[in-house]
Amino acid sequence: MERPTGSADEPLRGRPFTTSPATAKRLRKDLVSRRLGKEIGWSEYTNKEMTMTSMHAARISVAVTHPEEFLAAGIAALLRASAEFAVGVQAGPDGTADVVVTDYAAGVDRPPIGAYRPGAKTSRRVVVTGRSGAWQIRRAIDSGVRGYLLDDCTSVELAEAVRCAAVGGTYLPTQVAQQLAESLTYEAPTARELVVLELMSRGLSNKEIARRLGIGEGTVKTHVKALFEKLCVASRTAAVAEGQRRGMLSEVPRRRTVESVAA
Repeated sequence: MERPTGSADEPLRGRPFTTSPATAKRLRKDLVSRRLGKEIGWSEYTNKEMTMTSMHAARISVAVTHPEEFLAAGIAALLRASAEFAVGVQAGPDGTADVVVTDYAAGVDRPPIGAYRPGAKTSRRVVVTGRSGAWQIRRAIDSGVRGYLLDDCTSVELAEAVRCAAVGGTYLPTQVAQQLAESLTYEAPTARELVVLELMSRGLSNKEIARRLGIGEGTVKTHVKALFEKLCVASRTAAVAEGQRRGMLSEVPRRRTVESVAA
């Protein structure tokens, strides 16, 4: 069997073909090796998924639920330009779309029920956001997001992210992948340490933080020391500045009062 002609980097895009299991395995290895370090951070394909792609057995159903009206309209229009996407059509008896394109709040802060449950039927999430902090990206990937795009992404990146998410892969543009790699080089602060960092950014002293959280001042000092070590800084001002740079301050749960996080 001859492979379809075209770019070596795009052996599966828009070119119907059938393969034997052995050939499919070889092509899968070739695809992964060629894409390392490129626009796709990582992708996983199975023989079944490749066969579905090659036969165009079904269009990918996409639900665009981004809360920003104009951005949502633009995303939907770009996806509708391709016949492979059924935008706004929900697939399956449970009414779940294959892929949901949404914002950071809905995709990460408020993931769908079952998102962390193995085997649960939930839509794969692609986030389009202006949040580019390393910690924000890391948190999104840890929550199960399958695609992370910035607001200025191209139509090609958007379409590829949806395709990749639909088959269980993960899509990260180069800039986002670099930020994620940076976040993996340092230890993540705990939820309590993030709250302490937030209160530090408001100018509260250790005594005031202890009173606000209902804990001992010594415990606050322990949290502050841990933050200094994890952020590689030596002062409170530097800790706040580094937390802002990494996108950590906006990750403190704001829907609850700070007092509610007291142990």
